[in-house]
Amino acid sequence: MMRFLEKYYQKVVVGLFCVGIILYGLGLSKTLIPTQTLFDIIGVLTLFYVYRRFSLYDITQIRYIVLCLAIVLVCALLTMFDTRLGFSISEKLKTINTHTISPILFFLIAYLYALYASERSIRFLFLYLLLQLLPVLDRHYIFGLRVDSKHSSSHLGILIML
Repeated sequence: MMRFLEKYYQKVVVGLFCVGIILYGLGLSKTLIPTQTLFDIIGVLTLFYVYRRFSLYDITQIRYIVLCLAIVLVCALLTMFDTRLGFSISEKLKTINTHTISPILFFLIAYLYALYASERSIRFLFLYLLLQLLPVLDRHYIFGLRVDSKHSSSHLGILIML
C-alpha cells in the first residue's frame, strides 16, 4: 500500500479532491462521506509526501498572505470574548474552526500541493475547478441575461456533473 501511495499519491489526492467537490455539489457533504474528512486525508497525504522537500523559503514566499491569515485568526479568536452574540464558548470555537481555521489550513495545503505537484496534475485540477464553476455561472446568468434563481434550471450544470 505504501509503495502504491508513494508512486501515485498525486493522483490519489486529485481523486479525493474531485470526489469531495462532487459531494459538495450534490449536497452530500455531511451525509455520505464527510468531505472535511476527505480534505483532511488530502492534507495528511500531502504533508507526508512533501515534508522532505519542504523548506522555510517556501513559506517566506507567501509570508504576507500567512501574516494576513494569522491576523484573521486572531480577530476570530477575539470574538470569543464578545458577549452580545450569546453563543457558548464551544459554539464560537466550532464556528471559528469551520469558517476560519479550516479554510486557512486548506489554503496552505493547496499551496504546498501546487508547489510540489506535477504540472499535469495542476492543469487537471485547474480545468476541473473551471468546469465546476460553470454550473454556478449558468445558474445565475444564461447567455448574459440575469435569471431569477428560483425559476432557473441548470442544464449546463447537469451535463457537466454527468
